[in-house]
Amino acid sequence: MQFNDLTHQYSPQANRDSAYLVLHGISEGISSDFIQRIYKGLANRGETVLAFNWPYLDAGGEPSKDLVDEQAALQLATDFLHSEGYTQLHIAAKSLGGIVASRWLQQHNDLGVDVAILGYVIGDVTTASLTDKLRLVVQGERDRFGNGEAVQSELESHNITATVIEIADADHSYRNQAGEPAYQQEAVKKLLSAY
Repeated sequence: MQFNDLTHQYSPQANRDSAYLVLHGISEGISSDFIQRIYKGLANRGETVLAFNWPYLDAGGEPSKDLVDEQAALQLATDFLHSEGYTQLHIAAKSLGGIVASRWLQQHNDLGVDVAILGYVIGDVTTASLTDKLRLVVQGERDRFGNGEAVQSELESHNITATVIEIADADHSYRNQAGEPAYQQEAVKKLLSAY
């Protein structure tokens, strides 16, 4: 697999040494409204931004065992950004993206990378690998994997200091109780203002 085999969207900016890498969740790729809001929000403020689909999404399958293919795709993306001259990478990851990033960081913790997670999956994110890497978590109050307080406790148990922002009434995908994506824009604004 080569980087160009991945469905991707790339918005480079000149005279930058940092880039943002946007990782999507399990069910929606880079064309989803939520990921596009993040992507465009970063690009509109003049950042270099790269987003790509996990390979299983384009193949119509499911995530690979132990997320091996997803970690390999993340490696291809980071290699590409490094080849473009970017030395500092900021990963903005939704749910599964945060899980993949945390597992990938177990093997690549020395890189100039920091992470923001939208929808932290307690128990699946390898929290220990995020020491000195995690900067921000945006969590729904009704997230089935734990609210902001639960995430804060998880981070403290690993001596990780990061900003945890809770979105009132929001679930894991920043929907309201009627299932409408009512809080997605708020989650993106919180991300963009803090990261």
